[in-house]
Amino acid sequence: MPQVSIKNVSKSFPRHDNKDVIDVLREFNLEIDKGEFVTFFGPNGCGKTTILNLVAGLLLPDKGIITINNKPPTDAKIGYVFQNFRESLFPWMRNIDNIAFPLEIRQVSKSERLNAVRNFIQKYDINLPLESYPYQLSGGQQQLIAILRALITNPDVLLMDEPFNGLDYVTKVNMWDNLIRLWMETKVTILFVSHDVEEALFLANRLIILTERPANIKKVLINTSFYPRNRKTLLEEKFLRLRSEALETFREELI
Repeated sequence: MPQVSIKNVSKSFPRHDNKDVIDVLREFNLEIDKGEFVTFFGPNGCGKTTILNLVAGLLLPDKGIITINNKPPTDAKIGYVFQNFRESLFPWMRNIDNIAFPLEIRQVSKSERLNAVRNFIQKYDINLPLESYPYQLSGGQQQLIAILRALITNPDVLLMDEPFNGLDYVTKVNMWDNLIRLWMETKVTILFVSHDVEEALFLANRLIILTERPANIKKVLINTSFYPRNRKTLLEEKFLRLRSEALETFREELI
């Protein structure tokens, strides 16, 4: 049984004049197994973020059914990392308190939640200045805080919406390494949206290439390169073939 099941899901939104609707998804189907790393790549505005928000239970489908572990999304534990990660961090809170914030919402005592963060950091050998504040960190460190905050509750599914879009290339590649290591160790299921085909392929078990809206699946590419991957992976013939296939599929969709 798949962990995440999206069956015949349709979703539309009213236009600005409220006289018509925009069909974003129509009869969309996808199944994702526990522990998979699935990335989404497609044209701007095709519905990638809408898929994440539906899986998170932030939106309800107009038609169709979404389940996580055979239950509604509202009954699942969801971690969500947003593109605007800097805005999602609380500048008046120490880094340790930012990571622990989901536990605070669950009314876990302060001592328990701070111990949980310290144990988590130690378990996964992460080096961060926990007692300082987000504004004192680099962009990569701030994004790592956002990822750890999403993972601290041991979620069923981790949703990531272009989380590395605002980082420079070197920092971004380092974050790929960090994310793959955390994914391998936590075994969390990840749904990841990217506008960078190299990133989408490097991270994924499966790359889902979407059509223009109303979005549907145009092609699925499987990356069989072994984890953990490294810079050499980007130069492997197999990876370069997949990258070319993804870009050609994307180009066909835009014609």
